[in-house]
Amino acid sequence: QVLAQSMYTEVSMANLAPSPSLPCPRTGLGRAGSAAILPAMYAFRGETWGQKAIQFKVPLICLGSLAAARQLRKFRRLRARPSFEEQLSEGNNDYDKMRVPVRDGSVSIALKRFMDKEGMARSVVRGIPAPPPVLLVHDGPGLPSRYLEPLSTRLRRPNGRACYLYDQLGCGQSKVESKPLGGFGLKQSVEDLKSVLRYMCDELGENEVHIFAHGFGGALVMEGLLKDQLGQTEGLRIRSVILLGTPSNADEADEEARRLMAEAAAVVGVYDAAQSFWFRHVCALKPQPECLADAYSQGADGPASDWRGFGALRGWDLRPADLNDVADDLGKTWRLRGDSCLKGWSLTRSDVAEFYRKKSAPPLLCLRGEHDFVTAACFEAWRGADARLRYREQNIGGCGHNAHLEHPEATAAQIRLWLLDVEDNTNTRERREAGMSLSVSEAPQELGMQKWTFLAQDEARERLNGWASELSWQHQRSPPEKPGAWRSVGQGLPHRAVFAPSRSARRLAEWARKLQGLPAPRSSQIIPTEAVATIREVFARAQVVQRKLHLSSKPRLALGLLEDDRTATEACVKAIVCVEAENLNSVRIVGAAAAPDLPSEVRDGAVKQVTTMLSMATQV
Repeated sequence: QVLAQSMYTEVSMANLAPSPSLPCPRTGLGRAGSAAILPAMYAFRGETWGQKAIQFKVPLICLGSLAAARQLRKFRRLRARPSFEEQLSEGNNDYDKMRVPVRDGSVSIALKRFMDKEGMARSVVRGIPAPPPVLLVHDGPGLPSRYLEPLSTRLRRPNGRACYLYDQLGCGQSKVESKPLGGFGLKQSVEDLKSVLRYMCDELGENEVHIFAHGFGGALVMEGLLKDQLGQTEGLRIRSVILLGTPSNADEADEEARRLMAEAAAVVGVYDAAQSFWFRHVCALKPQPECLADAYSQGADGPASDWRGFGALRGWDLRPADLNDVADDLGKTWRLRGDSCLKGWSLTRSDVAEFYRKKSAPPLLCLRGEHDFVTAACFEAWRGADARLRYREQNIGGCGHNAHLEHPEATAAQIRLWLLDVEDNTNTRERREAGMSLSVSEAPQELGMQKWTFLAQDEARERLNGWASELSWQHQRSPPEKPGAWRSVGQGLPHRAVFAPSRSARRLAEWARKLQGLPAPRSSQIIPTEAVATIREVFARAQVVQRKLHLSSKPRLALGLLEDDRTATEACVKAIVCVEAENLNSVRIVGAAAAPDLPSEVRDGAVKQVTTMLSMATQV
């Protein structure tokens, strides 16, 4: 009603005449002349100014009411929808806090335990043992674990997995008033981590754990594994290690950060380069998530003020530029602040390869955001890990260094799937090493009895392109609720980063172009045991053909998961998993997609089954 009244008030009799700048089409006069002649014209036609105003009033009130109702409905929808900050921080964030003595008991650090009690209750009812917990090691040094709490919420679901977080000495809830025994350094931090693992084993009864480490935390964990026997003397077993944005060479990470800053300065100018660097390569969320702001406000200070920041997280200062630098009018450019706390630290590919020759070496997952200042070149050493079921490297599209905050669900889904794969494959490997090899006849208990089919090129491309189109329309009809993103392909230019599942389906459709040359079997329905034998046969045959014809292309397969009790028609394929092989012993999953009307759990379940099938197919 207010909107309608304001619209009607604005349309006064004086405003019915044309504007002064434009002559009236009827009279050819300006506003003053029209004001004098128009009443006479209406009077000649038997109309008065009051009658004309009433004619305007009724439609304006109707249009105003409709517009106001539409705006009210939109406001109610937006008010009912939780904000991105609320979605990021959802869940029960209550935790048990413990103090872990370190440095011969002279000081202690805070250890937080988050537990999904509802998920644990479900596991108990089903008779399923609780899965191994996850220990999250934060970035920094000097940046406490507060910003990792949203990730711990997502890792705890849905099966009641416990998550532990601790603040490294000198920051957060582990601040000290004076310099501790031994001071601050990488070696001392490794010993503190060992004390945490020992406490989890002796005091909390944990006998195995997965370790997730972000940035500097990853350098801390890998230094301990490769050089300080981390996990060998603490009494508990490290099941796997997940690294997010962790370089293997500190100096190389600094050089990559300087290169990216120079690119930013060349595109947006020196004054805006620092802000552009932050939003593109560190965290694109605006406003900054509350958990990340809290972590920075609780950062290391006092005695630990010099032990803070790693790589580009040290910050930038304007300093005099060199001849080849992009500089401002005063001849200054951005330089990394201070010296790196890990200057000269590095691990080589040969170091990693030597460590992963041991059977006890934990599997390694390396994640990084697509725009992370820790670039792909910084991952070179980690690739020395054994690629067969013990190393995986994945990028998270459209994200910077804090991918777990920018795209929390996708990051957590990849980590959860990795944890399940490691636990399943580890159990299988343990049985094999104990002389209980897993035969194909035993597969139904592990793989289930769902039906599969092998898709040819035309079938796979048609289905994937159709799914991509439907997913794209779904995204347009209900775009994700995400705060304004400031990342762009060109540095600093604002645009909305869209994480559309349709892109993955579209990429897989292009990948499927090379399926035609593979002599894949065509069967209406096959169970997983038959699929295992078929995968082994097809890749072995393709390897022979490649050797004879000197082909460089990789053999590819598209496996379609069928609906229950149906034939392999196009309408009943509910998920597609794409697989390619370097050789018979190195097979990897390129990607997967599910029908748009199905939840993501269907796709994840299909990937899990195919992973197990590939493990069995590549057994020696």
